[in-house]
Amino acid sequence: MKGGDGLSKSSGIVVELEDGICGVDENGGSVEMGGIELALYCIKGRFYATAAHCANGEHTLHNGHLSCTGERGEGGSVQCAVCGARFDLRDGRGQSCDSSIKAYPVRVAGNLVYVGLG
Repeated sequence: MKGGDGLSKSSGIVVELEDGICGVDENGGSVEMGGIELALYCIKGRFYATAAHCANGEHTLHNGHLSCTGERGEGGSVQCAVCGARFDLRDGRGQSCDSSIKAYPVRVAGNLVYVGLG
């Protein structure tokens, strides 16, 4: 199944939604499939996926502080709960540091969230 954004089941991971947002709350959630760990966030109904760990490689991001930059959830950032580094959820760029993290394309279809890894 391929969408207009180029995501398909074979080029990434698929997360099935339970209770609306697959256990992802305002602080995000962690997803591991096929040996790949990601942080998954939902802000005002929009999903974002990033690397699971801060740029320093030590701290998990899914329990960091989320900020929404747009009124309808378009864009936002996550701040590492330990070191304070802040990253844009759309592209992974560091907002408070020179480092960046990997950000992944996300598409929601029905009760499935497709995260592109390619």
